[in-house]
Amino acid sequence: WMQISLLIQSTLVVVFFLGLPLVVVALNHEHLGSLAYGLIVTLLFLAAVEAKMIFVKRKIVKSSYRKARQTAAASVPEVGASFNHDVSQEPVEAEDTREAQGVA
Repeated sequence: WMQISLLIQSTLVVVFFLGLPLVVVALNHEHLGSLAYGLIVTLLFLAAVEAKMIFVKRKIVKSSYRKARQTAAASVPEVGASFNHDVSQEPVEAEDTREAQGVA
């Protein structure tokens, strides 16, 4: 879901932070005068902040994939691993329960 979020956020930044506002400013440049440059700078600043957020999200996704691979690799038992169970380490309550059930 993070990758979908990255895609949607990237699309929204390009369309709504850069594309449409810059087209509107360019079409109304004569009416806006020097205010158009302020709007362009503000839009570029907002787009830069969003780009930084996208970059951080991408690093989080890469980090989670790397951590998942490491966890998966660590959880695979080594060849020849032993799964012996020491019965003498069982809790005392287990013996009481077996006696109550009539199991010797």
